[in-house]
Amino acid sequence: NKYCLHVAFKKNYLTLLHDSSGKMENNYIYKKLDNYSSADTDTSKPSPDSSKGTNVVPMDPEIRSSIVEEILDPTRLATLLECDANISPYDPNSFAIIFYNWHRRNLPMIVPPLTLIFAWSCLWAFAFPRAEPLRLSLLPLDGLINPLLTPVSFLLVFRLGRSAVRYWDSRAATGKLVKVCRELVSTAAAGCARDPDLVDAFARWNAAFPVATKNFLRAAPEGCDRRAELGSVLRGTDRERLLRCGDERGDDGRSYGPVFCLNRMRQLAYRAGCGQNGGAVVDGFLYRQLNDHIDGLCGAWGALERINLTPLPFVYVVQLRTFLVIYLLFWSLLAVAKFGWISILAIMLESWGLMGIEAAAVECERPFRWDGDHLPLGKMCVVVAKNVAQTLLDVGHVSPTLHNSDGRKAIV
Repeated sequence: NKYCLHVAFKKNYLTLLHDSSGKMENNYIYKKLDNYSSADTDTSKPSPDSSKGTNVVPMDPEIRSSIVEEILDPTRLATLLECDANISPYDPNSFAIIFYNWHRRNLPMIVPPLTLIFAWSCLWAFAFPRAEPLRLSLLPLDGLINPLLTPVSFLLVFRLGRSAVRYWDSRAATGKLVKVCRELVSTAAAGCARDPDLVDAFARWNAAFPVATKNFLRAAPEGCDRRAELGSVLRGTDRERLLRCGDERGDDGRSYGPVFCLNRMRQLAYRAGCGQNGGAVVDGFLYRQLNDHIDGLCGAWGALERINLTPLPFVYVVQLRTFLVIYLLFWSLLAVAKFGWISILAIMLESWGLMGIEAAAVECERPFRWDGDHLPLGKMCVVVAKNVAQTLLDVGHVSPTLHNSDGRKAIV
């Protein structure tokens, strides 16, 4: 009495045939992996043992110790942390922060309009003593200018609030990316323990994905060595292809690094679902779980991409800045007409305060550049690397007594 059970994993099929004696024969239909010849990932079809349902004998963890050394290479981690060298923390409980870190106030954006207002105020302060009738005729206009402050203030508050939400959404997306990387490598290490090469491949691509995401979001600052950021995590043609991928500008016609990493992990997930545990149900659950984690990585990267490529609408920003400049110019004119030269200091302080809100909003709405107030994307890559290495040690994939080449323990 023969019967056939078909389990569909999207377009990939696993057929299990049983004969009358109850002996199971596994016949696999493999999808061809186009040009997949990574030096550190073997994508050849497994040849399961029909009597045990097992296709690979686990290797000695000592033999596989190099993968943790490569993921936690001190030079690689130091290069990643150098990407955040311009990002410095501050004490949120101290008011002394108002006296330092002036470079983090987005002054390059504020200085040009402040210079214009200063020159405008000085011009009228010099002209009014020589045109007294003009000065007196402007004094009654105070009631026409001051009402502009209310709508401008509301526009600025909304602008800064939306930028703060976008900053938090960016941080939440990077946190989700780290979380899903942990889940993916843990699932792969436990579910694919019978195939150590497959676990290695998942670990390498998992460690490479945050680096690819960082490089997609952030243009390389001067002196940045992206080859050193990858180190030996990827090798051969895979590393070269990832290094040639474009960034978020997308104007060079090249492929995207995160997509390349996701595609490679999809191929590995399909391979993991083909007979890892000798049972269609278990393999199906493993394949589904791995793909869910890969979908999560794709969603986190998509959220970061959306925030980075979608500033606030032009019409809102130009309307806000237009009325902000108009208000400051006319208000400074009236202030000089009333109080003369002594009012210029107050004019500059108020102008700096209002324009500083707009500058802070611009700084927060896309926090991925190499600026002092932006997210430490290099640290994100280092955290994922350490989590991947710890997982490999915890599940016994590599020896727990592993040390790096400089004599330090692999997990610090």
